[in-house]
Amino acid sequence: MAWQLDADLLPYDLSARAADLKANVSTAGLVAAGADPAAVTRLTTATTAFADAAAAFQARRAQIRSANCAADNAKLMAIEVALNKEFTALSVCVALTWNGEYFSYPVYTQEVSRHLPGYYRLTWGAQGRQALYVDVIPQEWKIKAGDSAGALADLQKVRATEVADLNARLAEMAQVLEGVTPQVASVK
Repeated sequence: MAWQLDADLLPYDLSARAADLKANVSTAGLVAAGADPAAVTRLTTATTAFADAAAAFQARRAQIRSANCAADNAKLMAIEVALNKEFTALSVCVALTWNGEYFSYPVYTQEVSRHLPGYYRLTWGAQGRQALYVDVIPQEWKIKAGDSAGALADLQKVRATEVADLNARLAEMAQVLEGVTPQVASVK
């Protein structure tokens, strides 16, 4: 079975991956969300370079000799592992916030914590590089208690943390693309 897999290139469609990236990396949207323009430019540049390398790979794919398939498949696998391991969703998911309305706060915070990357069991936290979940229930309580100014001050801190996390994730994504793009070019 392994011999058959090495007889031809793995069916990874790097062009589709690149097209998806280009379609979902919104320069204007990221900057509007507060991202550092330099981080956004770096990611956009890396995305374009990856797309160009993927298109070139697709164009030469049919000419790649079967004698090189084992080595090239190892390169393709390394590229896919890097992309799947290191990429992240850019949107901050606040879908769990409603749980704070219906469950006790300790239950809610436990639910949020099990989605974090450092959670001790292999659950949501181990599924790629997710955005941080935001706990805004205490600020909601402040608003309900009439302390809008206190809630606003807290939420500004939450936003600053989220923007810092976004910038770090953009830099990580750019670094991954900068690392795998030469690997794509080396599959010949």
